[in-house]
Amino acid sequence: MDKNIAKLLVEETEKRRIIALNNEQKNKLIALLESTPISDDSSRFHEIITELPDNDVLIEDGGDRYHYIQLRRILRNKNAKDYQQSGMKRLYERAVSLFGIYDSNVLTRRIRGNKELVDMMVQCSCPFSLLGKLETWDYSNKDEKMFAITKPIFVIPNAKNTEAISKWESDNTKYESSGFLFRHHISKETYENA
Repeated sequence: MDKNIAKLLVEETEKRRIIALNNEQKNKLIALLESTPISDDSSRFHEIITELPDNDVLIEDGGDRYHYIQLRRILRNKNAKDYQQSGMKRLYERAVSLFGIYDSNVLTRRIRGNKELVDMMVQCSCPFSLLGKLETWDYSNKDEKMFAITKPIFVIPNAKNTEAISKWESDNTKYESSGFLFRHHISKETYENA
């Protein structure tokens, strides 16, 4: 990927996040995007971002919380429209939702199924958007439980309606409580009231 586009996508990611990235973290994410071969003339909707060793970026947040950012897919904006999901893919998506699995392929299909997001992508002057994952581990509660929050990061450069993007991210966020052997799903309200 072109370095200027990689920089734009990382800057947009930071602009929309509550979490600040330092220069080393930004440069790592830019290098990761640059290392991913992609052209804007393909008919594919997305490309998997090159898997490099240690491609997660760790951000510590005061001792009781820490976050991992991982970039997952580069999306071709012009290929977002006119998508028809097959019956098998709908069945797979239901199974993923039922078991609470984070799956970037399912999330790319959910993006393409959201007309408002697709319209913003098609109108975007940049050829690419970005899908990532923010995983937060939170131990800052009175019951001393470990919570895991997995939230998609969706970036459309210079998007006019970031509220629609934030709502989509929120609707696809998963909350879990870590038990002795397993993590189990909880509601957003349970997490917020802990």
